[in-house]
Amino acid sequence: MRLLTSLILFAFYSGFAMSAELTGLWLGSYYYDKPQAGEDRAFDFSIVFEQEANKLAGKALEPRYFGDNNEAALLSRIVGLTDGKRVWFNKTYDGSAGQTHTVKYDLVIQADETMMLGTWHIPGSDRSGKVKIYKVISEKDF
Repeated sequence: MRLLTSLILFAFYSGFAMSAELTGLWLGSYYYDKPQAGEDRAFDFSIVFEQEANKLAGKALEPRYFGDNNEAALLSRIVGLTDGKRVWFNKTYDGSAGQTHTVKYDLVIQADETMMLGTWHIPGSDRSGKVKIYKVISEKDF
């Protein structure tokens, strides 16, 4: 009986420690906690994540909502980690539209593993908000 109980507990807790497969295309929206003029709506973006063990890398693309007007889109590089149902990553703009700052994300993978909810903030500023990201295409569909 003890062995059976131990096996059930191991299976139960090891399921919580497993990371979701994040590789694929994700679409999301971010919102500002303290919106300034024109920021009281959702801002959309897309991310292609590549996951290797608990490490994340990728690229993000979003329409130019801020920055120099001579470019239509903002590109950024993603570097992060995942641990169970938690995801942390930095999104660093590549200089497009004059933007080079980093945005930090802290997300929780939802039960069906096709959505993440969380927060973002720009270090050294009061700019922060909420974010939700939906998985559109998984690794097996690439």
